[in-house]
Amino acid sequence: MADSYDIYTNDIEKMVTDEITDLIDAAFDDKKDALGGKYTQLRKELDDKHLSDDKHIEEEDALDVLYEKELSTLYSIIGTELHPEFTGTTEDELVEYLVAAKMKLYKDDYNEQMRLATQYIHKNLNLDNGDVVQIGGQQFRNENLRFWSSTRGLLYCDARSPYVTDYGTVPSDFKVGNGDGEFSPWHWKDVIDYYDGTIWLSDSFREEVYASLKCEEGSTKYKARLTIHGKTVQITSPVARPRHFMVDHYRGTLIEAFE
Repeated sequence: MADSYDIYTNDIEKMVTDEITDLIDAAFDDKKDALGGKYTQLRKELDDKHLSDDKHIEEEDALDVLYEKELSTLYSIIGTELHPEFTGTTEDELVEYLVAAKMKLYKDDYNEQMRLATQYIHKNLNLDNGDVVQIGGQQFRNENLRFWSSTRGLLYCDARSPYVTDYGTVPSDFKVGNGDGEFSPWHWKDVIDYYDGTIWLSDSFREEVYASLKCEEGSTKYKARLTIHGKTVQITSPVARPRHFMVDHYRGTLIEAFE
């Protein structure tokens, strides 16, 4: 059975905040080290002048003032390097500004939303192939429904099913069958709201279905009984070689096929 995970905007914002804070801290440490090296050299040059004690102290104090002044501008410099429109002076202002810019992009840009959601999954979740992800939590039906592929990342619902309703269709990447890595027909039954029941058979299982479908005398339907994932299921179809398959939500052993 698939697992379902909610990724809320607050989850993404916390991850973004942590990432930006680490980035700023690293940039600050680098610039502070460079600044410290600069003033260490200036103090060495001051020592080499062999000034009187009073004059030496005066110039050393002046260097300390300049150092503190430059140190106070580092977040402003880092900010304009990271985002030219930043006008603040403190770390808190810079973090707040960059997080807001990143989260606006997350909300407005689908590719950025997918990138950050994928990053969050890799950092915080242990998803299996075929698991369900709700980005933003469960909202209107399944408008924010995604599926996790261990090879392709987050996938949209499949829109090719002729019976798709409210985006509740499993992507065709996930094959139903008895082979390695293939799924039970009811793998997603209880984890997708308004699930339309569409499944995509693997090539080998589809051929097994085609070979087994028989139309009994006096009947208009083809039927087959097969075992999948240790469970005997009945498949009904109006044609001998159907293209689409759906699980019956109420009868847990029935798969209906369509032309």
